Amino acid sequence: MRYSSCTDKFFLIIAYSSATIWGACMPALVLFFGEMIDSIATIETASDSLSYQAKMMAIVGVVSMFVAWFQISCFSYFAESIALKCKIDYFAKTLTKDSNWFDQNNPGEMASKISKE
Repeated sequence: MRYSSCTDKFFLIIAYSSATIWGACMPALVLFFGEMIDSIATIETASDSLSYQAKMMAIVGVVSMFVAWFQISCFSYFAESIALKCKIDYFAKTLTKDSNWFDQNNPGEMASKISKE
């Protein structure tokens, strides 16, 4: 969390919240599916109940899709932001090294080290 700003922390909180909601969607789908199976047993009210359960499962599915997208987007933004700040810090600290350090290390390796990390 050393390299994270308030915006990064906000996106991380949103990502964790979205992950929690997304994790709750599967048990909700299972509950609606269980109610759908139970409503088949009662033939008199099966059509109304099945229609309601199908609508609820569709709503949970759409919510799950958007929350999963939002979660992945927020985690990706957070990771890219932190990685960029680490690369900038690494580059800045490399520039403060003594000239003997550059004689001992290959200058072409610095770009590959930054892109790997």
